[in-house]
Amino acid sequence: MHPGLLVIGGFLLGTVGVKAAKSRPVHQVCVRAAACGLECKGYVEHVVDEAKAQCDDIMAEAKALRAEEDAAHDVDDTIIEEAAEESKEPEE
Repeated sequence: MHPGLLVIGGFLLGTVGVKAAKSRPVHQVCVRAAACGLECKGYVEHVVDEAKAQCDDIMAEAKALRAEEDAAHDVDDTIIEEAAEESKEPEE
């Protein structure tokens, strides 16, 4: 294909595109598409916020469980250490 024809075709297509974009029906379609996009964006943000809240709850429960386990482990270690110290003391 001749490069000049591509340039002329692009010019014509651009001119028709500008005319179509200025027409009222195309404008209304674009507005409705943008409104639908904003609605979808709002829904996605809502879902993401709910997912973040669930993840925060899970992390808070996991940290609390971990703290309880660490506290229980520290108590067990203290009891074992005290028993070991008592067994090392010489008997009188």
